[in-house]
Order: sequence, then C-alpha cells, then structure tokens
Amino acid sequence: MIEKLGQLELAIDELVKYVQKEHNLKAEPVCNTNFLNLVKLDTVTNPKFIKAAKQYIDFLIGDVLRYGYLYYLWHKNLSIPLDIHFNAETVIESKHYDKVIMALNELARQWGMESTKIYEITRLELLYFFLLILNPKYNWISIDYIVGGAKDHAHLIAAPSRLLRNRKKTLTHCNL
Repeated sequence: MIEKLGQLELAIDELVKYVQKEHNLKAEPVCNTNFLNLVKLDTVTNPKFIKAAKQYIDFLIGDVLRYGYLYYLWHKNLSIPLDIHFNAETVIESKHYDKVIMALNELARQWGMESTKIYEITRLELLYFFLLILNPKYNWISIDYIVGGAKDHAHLIAAPSRLLRNRKKTLTHCNL
C-alpha cells in the first residue's frame, strides 16, 4: 500500500521540496525504524528547520485549497466531521519523545491556541513536515497513511483533481 501511495503526488509534496531546497535542509537520519527515520529533538529545535517549518505552515494557511487541505476540510460541512489524530508515538524518537512533543506544541501555538482545530491541524502538519524532510522517499499521503492523522478523509485529500502525477509543474517564487 505504501508503494502505491508513494506514486501519488500532491501540490503539498512540491511545496515540501521547495521549502527544503530554499532552506538547504539536509537532515542526518540517526534514529530510525525499519522503514522510517524518526523525528529527533535536534531537528525540531534546529533554528534552520524551525524557520523552514514556519514558512511551510504559512504557505499551507495562505493557500488552503492548493496546499493546506486539512485546513480547508476543517471549514467544510462534511458528512464525517474532520477528526485529527496526532499519532506521534511511532514516529518520534522515544529517548526525547516528551521534548519533541513540547517543541511541536510550542511551534503550533504560533498559529492557534491549544485545544482548537487550527492548533491540532498545525501540530499534525508540523509532524508531517519534519517526517517528510527526514524521509524524502515518502510523500505527504504516504506519511498520512503511516501516521493515520486524517485517515477518515484520505479519499478527499487524494482526490484526482489534487494529484500532480500527470502534471509537469514546478514551484517558483512566482507561483507560490
């Protein structure tokens, strides 16, 4: 299933690549499972990565239909309400788990107060961003499948109109 999902590309995947290139982010994966490099404390507290993560979230919120689709779904009247699952236990290094969570929470507070939907979505998107930087062979939808953050709405997120698989489009400063 992961391989099939890995063939789908969303605009958000291009955005991650753009931000990664613009900030010259090269993560050194040290802590990993058999298939996934885990989010480390060094990564979420590194000022260079934090700056990139902030730019990423600003892009998501700035263009919710193209990039920040979870924010878009939050405002829609859905038959199945948007329920965000922050399942970070299996994707964060266990040695510094609490500190990594605190760093993600602190960063997410810049866009929304705790216990609000925007805060929960931002926290999840930050987790996805760091996972995507540490695991460049994965895309957003495969990370969502692994973490299960928006599992009830994967069909809407991966709708054919959102896929870039057959489109040749590159991000530039002009079209961001």
